[in-house]
Amino acid sequence: MAVYLFAAIDVGSLDLAMTIYQISDKGSIKTIDQLKQSVAAGHDTYRSGRISYAHINEMCRILTHFSEVMKSYNITSYKAYGTSALREAENREIVLDQLKVRTGIEVNILGNAEQRFLCYKAVAIKETEFEDIIKKGTAIADVGSGSTQLSLFDKDALVTTQYMKIGSVRVQDTLSPIGSELHEMRDLIEELVDAEMQTFKKLYLKDRKIENLILTGMSAQYLGKQANGVRKDRLTAEEFNEIYEQVVRLNSYELSKAMDVSIEHANLMLPSVLIYKKILDITGAQMMWLPGVSLSDGIVAEYAIDNKLIRFHHDFNEDILYSAKNIAKRYKSNQKHAQSLEKLALEIFDSMKKYHGLGKRERLLLRIAALLQDCGKFVSMSNPADSAYYIIMSTEIIGLSRSEQKLVANLVRYYPQDFNYDVLMDEVYEKRNVIAKLEAILKVAGGLDRSHRQKISNSNIRCTIKNNQLIMTTDAEVDITLEQNLLTSRADFFEEVYGIRPVLKRKRGVNSGS
Repeated sequence: MAVYLFAAIDVGSLDLAMTIYQISDKGSIKTIDQLKQSVAAGHDTYRSGRISYAHINEMCRILTHFSEVMKSYNITSYKAYGTSALREAENREIVLDQLKVRTGIEVNILGNAEQRFLCYKAVAIKETEFEDIIKKGTAIADVGSGSTQLSLFDKDALVTTQYMKIGSVRVQDTLSPIGSELHEMRDLIEELVDAEMQTFKKLYLKDRKIENLILTGMSAQYLGKQANGVRKDRLTAEEFNEIYEQVVRLNSYELSKAMDVSIEHANLMLPSVLIYKKILDITGAQMMWLPGVSLSDGIVAEYAIDNKLIRFHHDFNEDILYSAKNIAKRYKSNQKHAQSLEKLALEIFDSMKKYHGLGKRERLLLRIAALLQDCGKFVSMSNPADSAYYIIMSTEIIGLSRSEQKLVANLVRYYPQDFNYDVLMDEVYEKRNVIAKLEAILKVAGGLDRSHRQKISNSNIRCTIKNNQLIMTTDAEVDITLEQNLLTSRADFFEEVYGIRPVLKRKRGVNSGS
């Protein structure tokens, strides 16, 4: 049995943590060492917008120690990620450069959607429990230092995921000018939290029954701790409310002793528990699952999946696609046309593998763009392309990085209009060739359903490449004159990108139906 060592480093808002894992090719993941040191960089970011040089020095010192520990284990594979404190810092590029130059460790910043998706994967590692729980109405409540993410499941499908800028450290820093201890400002914290939660309830919880809550985040790891040291991974609503009453009654010192946590973490328990309490109230859930996972668990899960060391029955790409479908539905997109466009685009993409050199990830992004290309009409019928671009750029699509979100937004923006290399180069310069290749495919696929009547589908079309032509042969027994004539302008751009001319033909012996 082959065994691999991997280090996951979480550059968080309050702590720097490194977890060393042992991964076997049999699919098991085991924690063999954990290190954590406090650095409250999040306070700098949330108060002033910049991380101080004192905290940069402290981060470098800790990461240098982490590097030495990795060397002692002979670890060569690692991932280091920064979250909201780094993501929102105005001087993040300077911080990242200093960390790399002074410690040799390259830290990448996770977008919010990526960060939450990793935590989601960490929960899904506990596969049997996870799959069983989400078959019923379920919400994942991930309360972090700077934000909260609520994800809703229905019959094991991800219905929606929404980001709210309320987190334990951010609440603490928002109220710090008042000067009182947090436990004395319970009503003020509730006001801050309640405004966001009531909006979420109105928009996303109509007629939706939530039976289970899955709680993740730093404070969730302490909620199930018992006096005898044993940790519970299930809490009823009544049991949670008992913990809630204890947290709001005690000051930070008393809470630190009662829950065996540091004063710093005890200070954050009150805002975290108040957020969880509001989520419990608006959902009406009766059972809370505490999987006890961290971001590091998600980092190792992603590494193991990407390197084919473990397999999940759960398809995470389907969650991303389902999230995109729900965005399209929210903005009243033509779902039949979007699904037809998606399937036709994939038919062309798969037939062009030798020519575009793109992989599974780009194929997924093409599908998302096809699903969302129509959403801008909800805002403007006269300028849907730009409207769709801004909708996508301002909407969380779980599992996509910020650069992938920009790629999809640009695909949608240039789908109905001429491709503009110059504008594109300013925004996503390094991805312009990928965008051009996918755009060419999307435009041709759109030409095949120009009437929005699904005359041509992936089941009645066959794509072959011959003599520098992409010959698309259909046996559709309807009039396709419109599709054939309007394909010409889209074919020009396709030929410009690939040097191959798309041609739509009817199969011999098939009547036109006109």
